[in-house]
Amino acid sequence: MRARVWTIIAGVCACGAGSCTPQPTAEKPSSATPAKPLEAAATKAPVRGSGQCEAVTKEYRVARDALNQCKRDNDCAESWPGLCPEGPFYIERDSNLAQLRALGTKVAAACGEPDCEQPPRLGIAHCEANRCQPGRADPPKSDAEDCWDYRETHLEPKAWTSAETATAIQGITPHLVISPAQAGTLRMTIDWPEACADCKLLVSEHNSGMARLVESTVTSTETIKRGAETIRREHLEFAVTPGPYHLIGKAAAVVDYRLETDLQPPSVTRHGTAWARLCEG
Repeated sequence: MRARVWTIIAGVCACGAGSCTPQPTAEKPSSATPAKPLEAAATKAPVRGSGQCEAVTKEYRVARDALNQCKRDNDCAESWPGLCPEGPFYIERDSNLAQLRALGTKVAAACGEPDCEQPPRLGIAHCEANRCQPGRADPPKSDAEDCWDYRETHLEPKAWTSAETATAIQGITPHLVISPAQAGTLRMTIDWPEACADCKLLVSEHNSGMARLVESTVTSTETIKRGAETIRREHLEFAVTPGPYHLIGKAAAVVDYRLETDLQPPSVTRHGTAWARLCEG
């Protein structure tokens, strides 16, 4: 039995001087763990296919589809996995998702837990007629050799995701991004492989590029065991102001790491997985 779930995970980032060399896009999607299943609020066992279930599901679909709007390709982001079995959907990355999340809770209460599999991702999107559509439209021939795409995963205030370290900062390097809605404090817990002594997290503020990094405070470090693996767990924190913070794990070798966010106050302005088209010239 697959639980009905709701989650939003997630680009555009300025690059440091000399770091944006056009290269073909070849990225492995960042993995992220879906949020915990929504708890049904109904006092009686819900009946799938009932009038109440169908009505609130229709209301959810209308609100969901209203979030799919854009003016340019970089506005588009994918919400994944979405509400099962409705599946993932495209949104404008700066959308306010409060109403949709409330409706997701109503659907869970009215319809119960469906039996469905994890849906596939929709993938990269482009803006067409003010709607986000699957695939990336070809650039004009004059720009074809000067443009490339990379991925942003927009993080929620309290969430975790797994990613890979980059050996160099390039135009196609995937970014993790968190965008506080107001001034506050961001605390992060990062699990590095113990063998990766040079693993570090680079943080840039408000699209300033990796040439200007935010100084974070390491509040504590500990060694833990996860199965047969030994992990170096690092706790960081720094003050934030409204706007996007881009995060890249960097090391001499490509290794997997895990990052958990705790943003206070817990409010962000960007959601979903988005792709940025960068062009030189």
